[in-house]
Amino acid sequence: MGRIYFALWWVEAGHIPSVTKAKQRLNHLNEHGVSHWAFNFKYPFPSPDQVPEEFAPPPFDSYPAL
Repeated sequence: MGRIYFALWWVEAGHIPSVTKAKQRLNHLNEHGVSHWAFNFKYPFPSPDQVPEEFAPPPFDSYPAL
């Protein structure tokens, strides 16, 4: 079985995240599932300035594609 190999997160316009930060987000996603800190295309999170008051993250599925 494989692991998730990419992570998405919101950054400020013009900011270029480091490879170290990307690895931290990816590890977090693999260990804890999607959250506002790291997510994927299947379970995207809205921009921090557009977060609805009642947003429940989806249940953790470590291998959603399988």
